[in-house]
Parts: sequence; structure tokens; C-alpha cells
Amino acid sequence: MKIGLLGNMNNNNFSLMRILRNEGYDAHLFLFNNEFFFPEEDSHDLSKWKKFIHNLGVSNGKPDILFFNKEFLIDKLKTFDFLIGNGISPYILKKIHRKLNIFMPYGEGIEHINENTDNLKEIIFSRKMLNFPKILWFKICSFLQYSSLDNCNSITTFNLHDFSLNTFKKMGILPNIIPIFPLFEEKLYKTNELWMHKIGKLPKSSIKIFSHVAHFWKNLPYKNYMDGFGKRNNWLVEGVKQYYSLSYKKNIYVILTEYGPDVEDTKKLISKYGLEKHFLWIPKLKRTEIYNLIDVCDIGSSEFANMFWGSCGWEFINRGKNFFHQLSIKDRYLEKKITLPNFININNPSEIANYLLKFDKSIEVKKGSQNRKWYFQFKKKYISKLKNEIQYQNKNKKIRISFIIGSLNLGGTERHLISLINNLDRNIFNIDLFLLNEEGNLFKELNPFVRVIKPKKPIFKKIDHFINFFKVLYYLNLFKPQIIHCFLPQSYIFGGLIGWILKKKKCINE
Repeated sequence: MKIGLLGNMNNNNFSLMRILRNEGYDAHLFLFNNEFFFPEEDSHDLSKWKKFIHNLGVSNGKPDILFFNKEFLIDKLKTFDFLIGNGISPYILKKIHRKLNIFMPYGEGIEHINENTDNLKEIIFSRKMLNFPKILWFKICSFLQYSSLDNCNSITTFNLHDFSLNTFKKMGILPNIIPIFPLFEEKLYKTNELWMHKIGKLPKSSIKIFSHVAHFWKNLPYKNYMDGFGKRNNWLVEGVKQYYSLSYKKNIYVILTEYGPDVEDTKKLISKYGLEKHFLWIPKLKRTEIYNLIDVCDIGSSEFANMFWGSCGWEFINRGKNFFHQLSIKDRYLEKKITLPNFININNPSEIANYLLKFDKSIEVKKGSQNRKWYFQFKKKYISKLKNEIQYQNKNKKIRISFIIGSLNLGGTERHLISLINNLDRNIFNIDLFLLNEEGNLFKELNPFVRVIKPKKPIFKKIDHFINFFKVLYYLNLFKPQIIHCFLPQSYIFGGLIGWILKKKKCINE
């Protein structure tokens, strides 16, 4: 089977391309015009893979997505049986009438939707008004992505945090629990001799912490970036400061990367506490150079945004290291029978300090070894799941169904509808529910992964029903369901008339 991978955030799809090729698939990588991460940063021998890497000819979320050469892209992808993508790929493929078989978002929920949700009123009356053209384009791009998600047969996530899952709930899409695959094992890695030498000169008896997380903790790119917390890199500095205020036994040295908009603010914080000699700054390096630096350190430090870890966390696990991270929703993974690796779950800087006071290198080595073993078992399990998904999705297409009813107040029909919605096969159906009057008493029993369109307050007046008719018409035209299913007399009128106006819709009255 010939598989095309669209987009390469964090070199995730370059890794996945190599994994799939090792599994016997003819996998190729297509780069957006505006990629930030390139394959040469993640391989010591790119010549082995270069012939499988191509330019897509369109950007990820830039204005050229409105004007790209469709015939050129159709021709470029015509020989591919299966497409996996990230970024704005759902919209791009919709424009050329191709399905995106698997959408694997790299962001918090779904990129171009779950980001920068500041409303226009907030923007206009703030200093952000200076960036209004850029923000307006983002809103347009968000709308294009929003209206294209049904062009995906499957959407994956591994982040069970509310901030991420709420995106899927609002879209009426139940995501498939499959992680990104950011790492590919190569036998050799480049060693950056300069920084290996500098880290090697640190006292052997000291605790060496490695953190190559981008610095986003003060000047966030938008208000709700990582649920409004950012990566909270300052916690690590605060933790080290508190450690040195206690009765410590070992010196600590932290290796940080000069990467991200808040590097200078991190440096100022370190200087404020007089900790400069305990922090070593290195430039942003290639992943192939980072691995060996992780190896010579004792412990890693990821982000503290209360979400599942990104590439940095995966790199610590792969290299057999324990690491600081924040994840308060571990129980959700256990409920899904997902075993997580060792990591130090941190809720505030003082917990970092207290953990370091009890640091035992032999214990960390043991936990790191367990992580390395866990990683290969985990990878094997989810590569198998992805292969099954590839086989399954090649045969099935998602269907969008929109249900219409007055409300979910007590009644046999209402209970029947809730039972129907909650038991539909979500591998086949994406679901909308239009409530014409109000929520009703049974609303809380509804599956949360249903997109609900409802009035802001209960409707009683005829004029409000008339206005609501056009609202329902607008959304049904936007969502483009294959099936409209109406329950009870009021919805027969709404749904039947709308189905007739929109044409080509299967409208069921029950």
C-alpha cells in the first residue's frame, strides 16, 4: 500500500514515514511550504530517505491555501492509496476532493481550531488590535478547518485533558486514541563535542537536569495557549531556588535550551535568584545531537501544563530517563487500561525541590531502564493499532448524521433518541443534535462527544422560532450531514423543509 504523510511538525511524520517503511508500507512524506522542522535535523543519514520526501506545494495555514494549484496537487497524490496528515491538511484535501484517511493533530486538540480563541471584541479593544489582520486570517483559517473535519475518516489524539477533548466534543467527533509517533530509532547519533565536553566537566557527584522544552511561560502567543498556562518553565527555576534554600547535599546543574520567546525572561529569573552558575545554556540543536546530551544527564524536565507530554517527554523515555512533568489526569488513562511510564508528577515548584532532596541515582537508573523497556512495548502496541486502522479505514467512510428535536424533556421519544445517539458506532458516525427549544431534563444523559446546537435561552415566541429556523438551516448547510433525522412534529416541519431546500439530503421523520 502506498501511503502519503502530509506535514512534519516536530518531525513526527518523518519518524512515522520511516516506521511505516520498516513495516513494509511504501510511505512518503510531503512537506508544507512553511515547515519549521526538517528531516535533516532528525537523521544522521538523510540520503537513505531523501527520495521518499517531497514538497506538497502549499503552506500550513497561510493565505496560499485559498489559491494553490489544485490540479498539480491532484496529480501529485493520485498514486497514493491512503493519506495521513496534520495541520490544515483536512481543508487542503477537501479542496481537491480527496479524503484524509487519518488526521493526526500535533496540537492541543485540533490545530487551527483550539488555538487563539480570543473573540474579536476582546481583540479590538486591546493592544492586539495591532495584529488584527493576522488574527482575522487565523479566524478565517479556523473556520475553514472547522468546516473540513468531516473530510477525515478518523481523527486521533492521546491527550485526555479537558482542554483537548472539549474540541472533539464541540465537533461531535469521538477521537481514536492513538499517539503521535515522534521518534525513530537510528543506530548512530551525532555527538556535539563542544556541549558534551562542557556537561562532562560538571561535578560527577552533582545532579544534572536536562530540559530542552521551548520557553513559553510569560509571553504566551495567545490567551488560551496550553489552556492558558503555557509550559511553565519557570517552575523548574523556582524549584531549584527552593532546593538551595533547604538543607541540600548535592549541587544541581540544569541544562536549558535557548529556544522559545521567553528565554530572556527565564534568564532574568535565574539572575534574580543568583543561580547563574547552576544553569548551563545550550543553543537549539538537532534531535540527533540532543540524544547523547540526555544520556549524560540524570533526569529530564518536561512541561508543566497539566497535559500529556510532547516530543521532549518521549525523548526522555526513549533514552531511559525519568523526568519531571505535570499530569493530573492519570486516572483517565488507567480507565482506558493504558499503562503509563515512570515520571515525576509535579503540581508546584516545591515538589521539584522536595524530590531533588531525596534524589537517589540508583533508583533513577532503575526507573529509566523501565521506561526504555516500556517505550518499545508501547510503540509495538500502537504501531499495531495504527496498522489495523489503516486496514479498516481503507474500507469504511465516516457519515455525519444530524438529529433534530424540540428538547430532551422527559418522554419516550426523547429517551429513545438519547439511547440511539449513545449507542451508535462512532467509528462510522459523527453526530450533531439540534435542540429547537431548550436542553431539557434528559440532556445530562447525552454522550458528551455530540455537537449540540441549541438556543441560548428557551424559545417560546413565534418570531424566535422563525429566526431559529434560519440558524438551523445555516448550520446544516455548513455541516453537510448525509442524513437528517427528525423527531416529533416541530422538527418534521424544520427538518423536512430544510432537507427540501438543501436537496440531496436523506431526511427521516420519526
